[in-house]
Amino acid sequence: MKETAVLAIDLQNGMLDGSEIVFHKENLINNVKNILEVARKRNYPVIMVQHSGKKGGSLEPGTKGWAINDAFLSRESETVVHKSHPSAFFETELDIILKSEGIKNLIICGMQSELCVDSTSKDAFAHGYKVILVADGHSTYDRKNISAEQIIELENSVLGEWFAELKSSSGLVKSINNKEFD
Repeated sequence: MKETAVLAIDLQNGMLDGSEIVFHKENLINNVKNILEVARKRNYPVIMVQHSGKKGGSLEPGTKGWAINDAFLSRESETVVHKSHPSAFFETELDIILKSEGIKNLIICGMQSELCVDSTSKDAFAHGYKVILVADGHSTYDRKNISAEQIIELENSVLGEWFAELKSSSGLVKSINNKEFD
């Protein structure tokens, strides 16, 4: 049984193809796809987190925007955790799912760096999981007073200092292939 799982957060059409521009979107897609591909080949659990937004919003349940982007889907059945708050742990079954599978380490990637990635990483740490944050596997949008690039750098700095081990997507692919998390 694997002790490490990949948690892919909010990689939904409404997040990636909405009105706001995702910083380095193609890099994000390629980096996360590479991690998911090798994790699936090595039989690591992959958990897709799907945000359910408000009626009429870009992430309204049942809409095209709410659907997980095709680039990240597997042909096999995988666990999907539905959330309506930034943290994938808050008011969900995520912790129960992880504990029932004996997971101790979480590789975290996805959208949105300063909200859902941040909240989930901190909550995972608080729940006792070792968090491995994919430094080039999360992204966001420009804000009024700060660029997306600055947000990502800040999140990597803060999360990397206290809550997570930072690894590049290429480094993680090598680690998984070298059975470092087995």
